[in-house]
Amino acid sequence: PPGEKGAVGPPGPPGEKGDIGPVGSGPPGLPGPPGERGPIGPAGHGSVGTPGPPGKGGPMGPAGPVYSFFVVPCPKGYTKWRGTCYKFYTGNRKRAFNESIKSCREDGGTLAMPRDAETQAFLVSLLPVSRSSWWWIGLHDQREEGRFEWVDGSALGEFNLWISGHPNGPFAHLDCVASSKTKWGVSPCQNQIPFFCQVPPG
Repeated sequence: PPGEKGAVGPPGPPGEKGDIGPVGSGPPGLPGPPGERGPIGPAGHGSVGTPGPPGKGGPMGPAGPVYSFFVVPCPKGYTKWRGTCYKFYTGNRKRAFNESIKSCREDGGTLAMPRDAETQAFLVSLLPVSRSSWWWIGLHDQREEGRFEWVDGSALGEFNLWISGHPNGPFAHLDCVASSKTKWGVSPCQNQIPFFCQVPPG
């Protein structure tokens, strides 16, 4: 009779790898995660292509601003204020109203037209310290009685410094306007008094 089964011996060495078996009939497995990006390969040895033809020019842009750094001065004896030059004529240059206009035209300008309080104050600042009398400004009544306008033909506007009672009432027949430091008044046009001229720079 066979004897009793002995103890299991140690495993033997692994055998040779067998042939690959046939493909199974089950579904394919899920794709694995993408591998890491490999290093950049060496540059190729192809030649550089020829440059293409130049493109068409775009439309011309708008003209840029023009800057001028040339300061146009006032004529001799004139002082600039807000882009206009002014001068006070006194002494032997006292004139009637119309003669004052001619004198200002010889300088290329007109009798001064203080259309606001700031310009009136500037004219006063040009007066000699001792000056306290009246002088012609470019305001008159020539086209229609009681309708005063500046010598350039523009309307008087809202600003005025009429002295009490002027320019109407007993003074309505007077057509020319003189100014003091603080007031305007109508005066006979033939009176010979100082005057202010204004001219453009240059």
